Amino acid sequence: MRWLSRLFASAAAGRANERGIALWQRGDYPRAESAFREALQRNRAYAAAAGNLGMVLAAQSRWDEALAVLGQAVADNPRHAGARINYAGLLQKAGRVAEAVDELREALAIAPEDPAAQANLLKPLMELCDWPAVAAMVEEFKRLDAAQPLALWAARLLPYESLLLPFSPELQLRLARFHAARVPSRARAHGPGRLHREGRLRSAGRLR
Repeated sequence: MRWLSRLFASAAAGRANERGIALWQRGDYPRAESAFREALQRNRAYAAAAGNLGMVLAAQSRWDEALAVLGQAVADNPRHAGARINYAGLLQKAGRVAEAVDELREALAIAPEDPAAQANLLKPLMELCDWPAVAAMVEEFKRLDAAQPLALWAARLLPYESLLLPFSPELQLRLARFHAARVPSRARAHGPGRLHREGRLRSAGRLR
């Protein structure tokens, strides 16, 4: 009956993870942390709970702990793109930009069309002044969505960063207007990373 015991443990872990997400959304980070830890106690291989624990630690400015938890989550679940994206975000905040780029490239190898991995990769490449790679990404974005080449990534760039890219003045003006229209919504939507409800290979949206 081991399979039945594992089934019950997995279901209990899922409920604890859902509870943690609800607490996170209410701003109760200590209790959210406890819920995510409970989920991991019930299912050590639960990638989503491990990633969520790392992000709630980061929300409490416990950066070293968050990096350790997310690094272990990636080591335990190397095919989980969402875990790599969140880990890359913290690496970048810690100034470990080259490592963040490596993690995001791994995430894209797992989920090539993940818009978060695509958009997040552009900024650290710019920090590293890897302009050939930046130009290649821009061309890829245009190829993926020729009708709206800004849609996948422009919201992730600040206006002055956009001006560094090799665009025409007309396109730079469009970028500036795009950002000016989005300033209030960007401030509300910004967060330390993405929470996940499931430990699947395909990374989730913000919450689902």
